Amino acid sequence: MQKKTKIILAVVAGALAVAVLIPVVVLGVGAVQYRIRYSKPANYYADSWNIAFPESAKESYALNTGGRDWWEYSIYTIDSGDDAAFSGYSTGLPEALAIENMTEVLEVVQVPQEQRPDLTKSYKWMHVGKNEVPLPMAEILGEKYRYMDNLYVLYDEQTNTVHTFISHK
Repeated sequence: MQKKTKIILAVVAGALAVAVLIPVVVLGVGAVQYRIRYSKPANYYADSWNIAFPESAKESYALNTGGRDWWEYSIYTIDSGDDAAFSGYSTGLPEALAIENMTEVLEVVQVPQEQRPDLTKSYKWMHVGKNEVPLPMAEILGEKYRYMDNLYVLYDEQTNTVHTFISHK
């Protein structure tokens, strides 16, 4: 081969290598950044649900169904005194509909009995619903199915334990 042809082939091979490597590196860096950001529960709940969550939260148990319509149950422990995020929550026994929906998450995810919270006990609690079902379907389905995405949070002040229930339907 001529010297000119070898140079052209080397340049083309180099350009192809760069064209393939740049997207791979960019995707890899993005995936690492995503994992680092969401390794902190406080970031996940702030970004995904627009709620404050204790910075000290450490996941001690989690189970989910995966898939497009996924359900998840998690337990977190928090440092004593890091409960300011729960100051605006309702206090007492959760409403009947909330208990029904949380129980449904526990059943769908198949959470063992020893990992379940006592839903007859008082907590600081709240519900966040996203992606409201449009009318007239919402009227047909009723309040239980008002939102396609639901988050329930229970905070046990005595044990500094947080239980989260998520359903994406």
